[in-house]
Amino acid sequence: MENGDISSLLDTITKSERVGILLGSESEDTDVLAAHALKERLNDRAHIMNMPSAVQKRWANLFPEKGIKKEVALSFNIEENPIGELRYEKQNGHLRIFLSPDHPITKESFDLEEHYPACDAIVAFGFADEKDLSNTLTHDAPFKNERVILNLSRSHIKHTYTSPPAVDVKEKALFPWNEAHMKLLGRALLRSHTDEDIDVLWAFLPKEDFEKTETKPSILPSLVEHMSTIITLPSMAIVLWQEEMKTKQQDHIKVLIYGSDREMLRIISLEAKTPLTNGYLILESYTTFSEAEIEIRKLLKNVL
Repeated sequence: MENGDISSLLDTITKSERVGILLGSESEDTDVLAAHALKERLNDRAHIMNMPSAVQKRWANLFPEKGIKKEVALSFNIEENPIGELRYEKQNGHLRIFLSPDHPITKESFDLEEHYPACDAIVAFGFADEKDLSNTLTHDAPFKNERVILNLSRSHIKHTYTSPPAVDVKEKALFPWNEAHMKLLGRALLRSHTDEDIDVLWAFLPKEDFEKTETKPSILPSLVEHMSTIITLPSMAIVLWQEEMKTKQQDHIKVLIYGSDREMLRIISLEAKTPLTNGYLILESYTTFSEAEIEIRKLLKNVL
């Protein structure tokens, strides 16, 4: 099974009525977050079919669901045992299926199967290889079009496209990353949306998210960097977060603005009369999320 042109596949998946998201046994935390981010984007059309037990335990508080229930099918080979008539009736709380076979049959002629509901497209994460994915599709997840399978497993991407770029040791040391930070990243993805008109991703983090994940806002620049490895970010990402004041003053909202266009960031910083910090722009002193978003939109309108 080939991925083919990813852009074309993504367009087809976006238009599909039912998209199944499969997680393989090699799934890691980032695969779980990517699966839920995709589900959030596609809304009711996307279904996470399964959740490997290893990652389910770690993410149970944030993502309690374990996947959708499988359907049960009673299978009968009509090529080996042709039938002339098929009907079913409900009698006394039982469902009875009536067959008119051309040859004698026994209970061994039937197979009881379990699999996920059929999907128009499949997106896969965390599979060891193509054989692993193929076995899962064959036995657990029937699909309507075998060409619409997007395998985003690391092993497949590395083999099909390119080796991952080398990570600078010094740069990696600047961004320590642990399970608590991954949980905050998951919350940020779930609380984000993209404004396509201005090509901006907005993410909102109340102070409770930092409390429940036991993290601090200082991790946010790193969070945006890691977010870009999971989803394709627009030209600009804006994270608004609520910071608890140590005094009795009202909690206030701060804003982090990140963009791939450094020149545009420089222009925004000049308009906001605030210097860039390590390639990011941080604005503060807003009272509510609504106020902060309105003011940032005004700022962007002046420069975009």
